[in-house]
Amino acid sequence: MDRPSLQHRLAIVVLPLFVFLTACTQWRIDIEQPDTRLSYSSQEETEPAIAVAPGNQDRVVAAMISLGQYSRPEGRFINRGCRISYSNDGGTSWQRLLINADDFDRAEFSDPAVAMDARGVSYVSGFFHDRSDAGGFSGILPMLARIGANANQADVITFDDGTGRRFDKPHMATGEHNGDTRLYIVYTSTSATDDYERQIRVVIIDNPDALFDDTPAEPIELTSTVLAHGNHWGAQAAVGPDGEVYVGWSSFLPPLTPAVSNFQISYVKFDPERNRWSQPQQLAELGPGQALNGVLRYTRYPVFSVSHEPITRGWVFATFADQAPLYTPVTLPRAEAINALRINNQGNVVGWFKDRRTEQIAAFRRRRTETYDVFGYPEAESTVASGINEQGVVVGTFTETSGVRRGYIWRDGSYTLVYYPGSLDTHAQDIDDDGRVIGWFVRQDQKAHGFIREADGRFVQLDHPEAEHTFLKGINNAGVIVGRYINDAGMTQGFSYQNEIWSPIDIDGADAVQPVDINGHGDIAGSYSDADGNSHGFVIAGGAVTPVRYPGSSSVYLTGINDARELSGYTLDDGDAQPFVMTGFGDEQHSDIWMLRSSTGGDTWHLPVRVNNETPGDQFFPWLCTANDGSVYVAWLDRRDDPNNLLYHLYATATRLGSLTFLDEVRVTRQSSNPRKARINDDNRGFIGDYIGLACGTDGAYPAWPDLRDAPPQDIFAARLRVVER
Repeated sequence: MDRPSLQHRLAIVVLPLFVFLTACTQWRIDIEQPDTRLSYSSQEETEPAIAVAPGNQDRVVAAMISLGQYSRPEGRFINRGCRISYSNDGGTSWQRLLINADDFDRAEFSDPAVAMDARGVSYVSGFFHDRSDAGGFSGILPMLARIGANANQADVITFDDGTGRRFDKPHMATGEHNGDTRLYIVYTSTSATDDYERQIRVVIIDNPDALFDDTPAEPIELTSTVLAHGNHWGAQAAVGPDGEVYVGWSSFLPPLTPAVSNFQISYVKFDPERNRWSQPQQLAELGPGQALNGVLRYTRYPVFSVSHEPITRGWVFATFADQAPLYTPVTLPRAEAINALRINNQGNVVGWFKDRRTEQIAAFRRRRTETYDVFGYPEAESTVASGINEQGVVVGTFTETSGVRRGYIWRDGSYTLVYYPGSLDTHAQDIDDDGRVIGWFVRQDQKAHGFIREADGRFVQLDHPEAEHTFLKGINNAGVIVGRYINDAGMTQGFSYQNEIWSPIDIDGADAVQPVDINGHGDIAGSYSDADGNSHGFVIAGGAVTPVRYPGSSSVYLTGINDARELSGYTLDDGDAQPFVMTGFGDEQHSDIWMLRSSTGGDTWHLPVRVNNETPGDQFFPWLCTANDGSVYVAWLDRRDDPNNLLYHLYATATRLGSLTFLDEVRVTRQSSNPRKARINDDNRGFIGDYIGLACGTDGAYPAWPDLRDAPPQDIFAARLRVVER
């Protein structure tokens, strides 16, 4: 059996060490520079992007949309452009300049992004457009600006990719290639005829200074590469320490309508050694989504950052906002097919996968922390893991070369055979913390019979009184067993069992009910089929039955539930199992901030963790960055302080050394903002932009956000944060 890579095996030892080191020192976030206005008080500005010079975190550059002055007689803004604010003293004072859209015969500017290279040279991207073109495509003109390390003026060019398609959200990141600066501009490319056919594209620019030699008046045509076809939006890029690049975005799932309510988070990775982009990978399946009170638009695309700090070098972090539940795929490197069959309280998932190189089916135990074990019963044709207790002991079933099936117990490399005496087949399904194993076996009569195997190896047959076939599927530490039986009429019925008492599990309108697991609180998970043959997941908690559906899927099968009500399961819409873990069951009232982490270069990902405390109100517009001291900062807009869930503050937190245990959150803003005060307003919902900004330096971070404390006008504020010892 192939072993996990050295990187994964080292992570088993190194990850707990990082958590230990983080816990040994008490940290907090200090607001070193309080919230400070970056923009002009007489003008309306939004959508800030911010960057810090590598090695000199006193040099900060921010870019934002400048809506300009508001003309009440005309009911519109005038003199729109890109406002640049820069500081050479760590945000204590700010200088400003304007890239005016009028200079390029355009009326408006949108979607700024800013990045700095190793020399401290800043690059700003965005686009000009002319709304007099009735929202058409011919008015779109992408822009790239350069600001020298010590300069206070911008050189500006415009460009095109020659596709005749519309640009949107041209975010940007910098790296190095052969000792020179390399720019990655990633953006949404929309069809000129179909607004729901949106690609993710990238323009890679080596030695960008050469583009500004002559500052040509006409747009420069640059070559683009398609990273994803379909219906995608909101790409964002991050460059790692070895030149690797991650690009993430939101994908809209069918049916495509103006009010899309089902989303995916996807990403690709660029390998600089092979000069090749990977195929798109799904990172998360988002919940149904919601309209935020008083906010015109609520963007849900991810933000990526890669650590350059020595201990966590190359680790990838991603954040996004989502209204629970959140679905994350269960993946393993080299898995041609895979399924997840149980989850324990530590978030460890077990199941099976088919190795695309060996074609062998093996069992796996995948930890919440991304590391995993792959194992197979000696000389077995295939091995499946179906249960795991809180000690990490795994049970499952293997198939001999003869086709006979036997159960097993696996304890970190050692096996114990689970074989009901005289049976043709034995299937081990689950194990409790006392070592009791439950499952079923088949005798010569070809009937399935339930069994309990005690920790000392004794077997007890356990059949439902009305059953032709009995299948025991899950057991908790209180000894409650759930499963299903088939009666003599061929009907499938769910049950629970404890102390010789059998209790039916029924669901209205279900043709067949199949409970599979029960947690320590007595919550039961499983699946049921309807009259049309579709399968639906369900959870029974507190006596109430809650259906569990996967966005865009008609066939959902749940396989496990832990005490935190995280669910394992899979869909079968395309014929192959697509396993997932669902987080946030029963918590669907408000939007939250989530983080995912990969210490393996995107091969595996930590299960999602909620960044914000479980407080009332919506949290939205997150951004993150990684500092050179090992801190990962996250900032977002937060409504927890308003019982009406309208006014927002900026909140922030951080982690240390790759941990996903967050420091105490801090409220950065001293005054709240009311989005309804934004001058661009539709049905009492204000446009405050689509994102905030956050940039990290050596040992600190600068958030920038739209602020309406003095609105109108809407301003951009910033602050300086630092993780310090208590």
